[in-house]
Amino acid sequence: MTLLPFNKTLKQGYFYLKRKELSMSLYDRWQGSELSVLEKELVFNRENTGFVQYDTKDGKYFYLHPSPFLNSPKKEIFCTESCDPPAEHTFVEVDIESEREFPLKGSQDHITVKTICGWKPFDPSPLAERRKILDYEEIVYYFTLPFRGEEDTIEQIAKCSALYSLSSPPIVDEVGGINAAVLGKKTQWNTFKGSMKVIPQDFFRSNSRYYYYISDQEKCTVKSGCEEVNRAIYRPDEYVMDIPLVVEETTLNQLSKDYRELINEERPIITSYILDALIIKPDPMNTVEKTIIDAVHTIREEYKRTGYSPYKQNLGDAIPKLTSSFARLQRASKATQSDVKDVVELWLDMHWKANKIYSSPLKVSKRYDLLDTARKLYVELHDIYGLEFWIPLHEAVTRTTLHPEEFMVSLESLVFAGYALRKAGAIKIL
Repeated sequence: MTLLPFNKTLKQGYFYLKRKELSMSLYDRWQGSELSVLEKELVFNRENTGFVQYDTKDGKYFYLHPSPFLNSPKKEIFCTESCDPPAEHTFVEVDIESEREFPLKGSQDHITVKTICGWKPFDPSPLAERRKILDYEEIVYYFTLPFRGEEDTIEQIAKCSALYSLSSPPIVDEVGGINAAVLGKKTQWNTFKGSMKVIPQDFFRSNSRYYYYISDQEKCTVKSGCEEVNRAIYRPDEYVMDIPLVVEETTLNQLSKDYRELINEERPIITSYILDALIIKPDPMNTVEKTIIDAVHTIREEYKRTGYSPYKQNLGDAIPKLTSSFARLQRASKATQSDVKDVVELWLDMHWKANKIYSSPLKVSKRYDLLDTARKLYVELHDIYGLEFWIPLHEAVTRTTLHPEEFMVSLESLVFAGYALRKAGAIKIL
C-alpha cells in the first residue's frame, strides 16, 4: 500500500491508499499452513513489531510487516515525529506516542496512524527457530520422494537439495547463497527442477532479495539489492560451484495419484519452513572457525588429489556456506563442529560420485591457474602477516602494491583455489 504525504491528507481529512501489485503466491498468503512460525507470532501475538518497509523515501511513514515475505493485514501505518526512523528492511519494535484514525478515501474502512517516540532492534531468530511442526529429517525426506535408487544415494541427493533450497546468508560483505552443479541426464535434471517447486515463485525473479536461478545456461545476472543468490546449473563449465549434486544413478519415482496429492498438500508447509529458515543468519566463522579451516584444507587436498574434475569447485567459501545452510536446516542460529563434519562428508561423497561417473579433459591444476596478480598478492600478504592470521580487509588493501580493483579480483582467485578464507571485513591466507 502507498500512502500520500501525511500533511496533504491531513488537510483533506482522509487517506488515499492503493495496493501494490504483489504476488498472491507469497506476499498475500493467509491460510494457516502457508504462514511461517515468525509470521504467525507477529500477526497474532505481538503489537508494534515487524519488518520495516518505508512508505515515504525519508522513512517518516513506514509499515511493519510480519516478515520480509508477507504484507501486514493490519490497517495501520507508523509515523516518526520526534525520533529518527528505523532503517528500512530491518526488524524493530517501536514505542507508540499517540494514535489517530483516518477514513480511507472511497471506502468505509479506516487506517490507524501510530506516531512513535522511539524504537529498538528486534531479533526475529529465536521465533524462527521455534518451529515444532516439522523436524529437519522430514524436510530431507521430502526431497527423497522424486527419486528412486540406492538409499544412501537418494539421501545424499536429498540433503544437497535441502541445503540448496535453504540458501546461505552472506559470510562476507557480498551476497550469500549456494551454487550447486547438477550432474546427470536431462530427465534426472528435470526431476530435480520439479522438486524445487517448494521455493516461492517470487524468488525466481532476478530482482528478489532471495534469488534462485535453476538453468542449464550460465547466464545468471545478480541485481543490486540481492542478499542471497542460489544457482543450480546443469553441467556447469565456467561457474565456480559450492557442491556437486549428482543425480545420475537414479530413476524417477512413480508415485500414486493419492500420494502425489498428499505431497502437494504438504508443499506449503515445506515452503513456510524455508521462509523461517531464511530469517536465521548463522555465521560459522564465529563459532567453529578452526574446524572450518581444517575442513577447507581437507577438501582442497582431496579435490586436487583426484587430478580431474567435471566442474569447478569453490574451495574457500564452500564449507562456510554449506555449514550455514546446514545450521538453517536444523533451525539453529549457531553452527557446530558436527555441522561442519556432516557437510564435509556430504561433499566428499558427492565429489567422489562426480569423478567416478564423469571424466573431464581438464585437469584440476588447469582450472586453478592463478592470476599473476593473485600469486603476487599471496606472496605479499604472506610476507607481511604470515599464515592463518585474520587480516583486516581495509588494511590489507592499503598494505599491498595492487590497485584496489586488482586486489579484489586476485583475492577471489585465491579463495576459489582454497588458498584464502574470508569473513566480514577480514581475510586469512592458508
